[in-house]
Amino acid sequence: MLGSFIRVVRSVITMLSPFAARSTPLYVIVCICVFLMGALALVIPSGYSVGPAFLLLASITLVFKRSSLTLSPSDFGIIVSLATYGLVVGGLSIVDLGFRGFDRPLRFLLAIPVLFLILRFPPSLKWLWSGVAVGA
Repeated sequence: MLGSFIRVVRSVITMLSPFAARSTPLYVIVCICVFLMGALALVIPSGYSVGPAFLLLASITLVFKRSSLTLSPSDFGIIVSLATYGLVVGGLSIVDLGFRGFDRPLRFLLAIPVLFLILRFPPSLKWLWSGVAVGA
């Protein structure tokens, strides 16, 4: 049963990815997480955070992978904006509310490793729209 499920998933991934390099396990994980973002956000009350949480866990693997990632100036600008917002608003939240106010700014800081993962393994938009269709 599990073997047939894995074969079906591999065949779907092969159909959706036109390049052989996209069949790496981390690319498949990124695509599935993007699918879950759309599928679970509309079905489960807090489902919008499941896909990004898995993406954050998958981004930890980039620490161990030796791969070059070239950032464009717009990518660098997004990273600086996320870091600046997270640090400034996080610092102000700690002054006003203590550490319980650091939840929302922390999400912006944790988006930076996810952005690195998405830039390294860009998923097809078919996965996102398929997840939205399944969730709807």
